[in-house]
Amino acid sequence: MHWRAEKEMNFSKITKLSKRSKHKEVSKSKPKRPFKLSKEAKSDKSNGGFFKKGIQQKIASLIFIGLAASTRAQMGSKQQFINSTKEILNQNMNYVDFIVNTINNYSMQIFSDTNIQEKLAESYEGDYDKYRASEDVRVKLSTIFMNSSVLESIYIINPDGISAGVPSFNMSAFEDKNIKEEAFYKEAEEKAGKNFWVPTHQNEFSTGSSLIMSNVRLLRSVSTSEPLGVLMININPDIFQKALSSVQIGKEGYMFIVDGEGNVVCQPNAETSSLNIKDRPEVKNALESENKEITFFDETTKTKMFSISAESEKTGWRYIAVVPYKEMLSLSDKIKSIILVISLICLLLVVIASLLVSRSITNPVIKISNAMASVENGDLTVEVDHKSKDEFGELTKTFNKMVKNLRQLVSSVK
Repeated sequence: MHWRAEKEMNFSKITKLSKRSKHKEVSKSKPKRPFKLSKEAKSDKSNGGFFKKGIQQKIASLIFIGLAASTRAQMGSKQQFINSTKEILNQNMNYVDFIVNTINNYSMQIFSDTNIQEKLAESYEGDYDKYRASEDVRVKLSTIFMNSSVLESIYIINPDGISAGVPSFNMSAFEDKNIKEEAFYKEAEEKAGKNFWVPTHQNEFSTGSSLIMSNVRLLRSVSTSEPLGVLMININPDIFQKALSSVQIGKEGYMFIVDGEGNVVCQPNAETSSLNIKDRPEVKNALESENKEITFFDETTKTKMFSISAESEKTGWRYIAVVPYKEMLSLSDKIKSIILVISLICLLLVVIASLLVSRSITNPVIKISNAMASVENGDLTVEVDHKSKDEFGELTKTFNKMVKNLRQLVSSVK
């Protein structure tokens, strides 16, 4: 009896609460608006919009990273080319400077030789004495010449005294000329003992025909400083050209050397080694600009080119390397291709992974949202079928339990 009374009391309480609730709803001026998802939320819910936005953000991030990596690769490959080319220029510069230094040493050896100084300073009355003195000087020069593998010839020229040369010397080429009016002789007098280089030219003192490069200086008496003649130490330009021909700068790149006035000292094509090319953009930049790198358009080949240069402190010569611009960036193009392939693979993996994750998240959310809408419309028989061990599984259990409790509560009220 006691438990029946208690049950009836509980039933009466629920009835009263239900009546009060109905009374409150009727007494309100405006009815309560049931919970509804917004159109945007419904759209996002049904289409997985939140996760699509996430995929779009990931794709945008991958594209940005790919572009940044590509730009960095391009800059890196350009800098790598510049560094490697500078190393090539410096290696060739050191090689040429070594030969130049060797020639300078021979020049100083001849200049400081007392026997040669005496023979050149002495006055001779007869042709025989003059010939003997010339032979003595030639023997001295021959000793130096025979001990060197880089020398092509050595000449001492003095129209007012004795002249000598090895291995052969033909002064008759200037019988009808005033040799002192020749450009090399006048420059030697102007420089007053300082040596200089004459670019590739025809050897007019040889019995044969050959191209030479000449290191020239005015010889002066050590005791009186009087001029004793002009010393010419000659080398074959092939010594430098062979070195330049072996230089590999990309597939179509090349290297050449010019002096401080733009005269070609040496380049792989020997036929153009006697030209002045100071007006060419890469040469003009090497001679005048502090920035030794330049991009220019070659009108002859109709190609965009890139050039970098270096200057020798010993000679003032400019070492210039030129390469097609597209070839300089060929390494970065390969890197960009690799980055593109990797980005596409990563993009595909991100899309697949994002879709899988999206489905694993949106499906239970949509199920629960639809179930909530059914409950909102008064259907308490709904049940979400989602079994998992994650948070959504726990949420589904809790939701199903809540609906079950509501169903039991309504049933008990009825």
